[in-house]
Amino acid sequence: MKITVKDIAIDAIFVGIIAVMTFVPMVGMIAINSVVSFTLLHLPVVLGAYLFGWRKGLVLGVAMGVCSMLKAIIAPTGALDPLFVWPWISVLPRALFGYLSGLFFDLLHKNSKLYGNPLIVGLLSFAFTVMHTVFVFGSLFVFFPGITIGIFAGSGEILEGVVVGAIVIISIGMLGEAILAGIITPVVGKATMFVAKRFRSGDREEEKE
Repeated sequence: MKITVKDIAIDAIFVGIIAVMTFVPMVGMIAINSVVSFTLLHLPVVLGAYLFGWRKGLVLGVAMGVCSMLKAIIAPTGALDPLFVWPWISVLPRALFGYLSGLFFDLLHKNSKLYGNPLIVGLLSFAFTVMHTVFVFGSLFVFFPGITIGIFAGSGEILEGVVVGAIVIISIGMLGEAILAGIITPVVGKATMFVAKRFRSGDREEEKE
């Protein structure tokens, strides 16, 4: 696949947004307590995957993972941050998240009615965000089970008990993130496509003149 200047520009814009959201305090990562962080970094990834497919989804997923890894190294804030210095925790789940989101949106794009349906797009964005949470926390429990369980058991801020407490804490953050993705992706995606279409039509009219 040939990489164009347009592709580079789009990547730069989205990666720049992810970087700003990562490193500006309380913009892309909002700490709820010492364990749970409410993240908005998944939004550019889902939106990019929806608009441009699996390649952009993969690139943006990797960018999200690298930025979160650098954030964990440079300025850790939560109890789980030290674990995110490892790429199989911070990068790999986000790469899979972006790639699979783009792959499903590519399949959806083959049916223009479904691709333009805000309800379908919103539900898929919701589901992909849930998938992201499952990938990330699944990696934590697979690679660092003792440390992860110990952190959740020690927090005790929502419910007592390791298993129930961990599930509730994760679910609260996941639900908020998924709802936001389900609303923002179809709205911003449709607006972006509308503006792009107007620009293309304007260029064609100028060429005729």
